[in-house]
Amino acid sequence: FNSIPGIGNKTAWALVSTRAKSLSKDRPIRSTEHLFSEAEAHLPDHAREILKHPTG
Repeated sequence: FNSIPGIGNKTAWALVSTRAKSLSKDRPIRSTEHLFSEAEAHLPDHAREILKHPTG
């Protein structure tokens, strides 16, 4: 996550932690927006576009 401009180490770790907690509690993350909301993190517009269209 922190390779995406606007997402630093603190936010990246919050996102990873939130995802891990949701899996351990059997509560699926429904979308990128939901993940950022659950982590109480701001989703930059350009990050939304990058995460919608991953490469590789």
